[in-house]
Amino acid sequence: MQPRPPARPWGASTRRHAARCGSQHPPPFDRVEGAFDVAVRYAALNDSSFVARRLAPDRRVVVASPGYLERHGLPNSPSDLDAHTCLVVGTLDVWTFSAPHGETIIKRVTPALRINDGTAVRDAARAGLGIALMATWCAADELRSGRLVPVLQDYPLISTQTLWALYPSSRELAPKVRVFVDWLLARFGPEPYWDKGLFD
Repeated sequence: MQPRPPARPWGASTRRHAARCGSQHPPPFDRVEGAFDVAVRYAALNDSSFVARRLAPDRRVVVASPGYLERHGLPNSPSDLDAHTCLVVGTLDVWTFSAPHGETIIKRVTPALRINDGTAVRDAARAGLGIALMATWCAADELRSGRLVPVLQDYPLISTQTLWALYPSSRELAPKVRVFVDWLLARFGPEPYWDKGLFD
């Protein structure tokens, strides 16, 4: 069985770790020297006391269940979302699309359901409650099984999020951390394993 992709955000340490899938706000770092070895998260970090290594892009997709689309029809453009029930993670109610001719479409949706947890929104979409914007790592199993299907495929989402490995720059990188970060780079990369073959 393949390991599940990291939650957003996810902090990993040889001493402790925490995972919260799709949480809106990443937890603050413990800045005490030696408090952690390496952290993996989607949030940007403007702090020179840490080294950041880019691991993988964050691909996102608009999804719905086949049952929802059978009852409510398929949206053909972002403007059609006004007539649909939209499910939102946290404050992510502005969805940015790339139109077929290259222009950018910024669409603010009115959420019928707002939850500060990506897995809960994914499960609500899978239950047929509406249309959701999801990270592919969070919805990959449902997309492969057909329990969720992508919509608005002619209008791919634009995401500026990236998965990072962070570690303190104040001390020499331990061999165990270097090995772990190198494994993450090989495991994820430009096309992380959860995206492989997803839309072939």
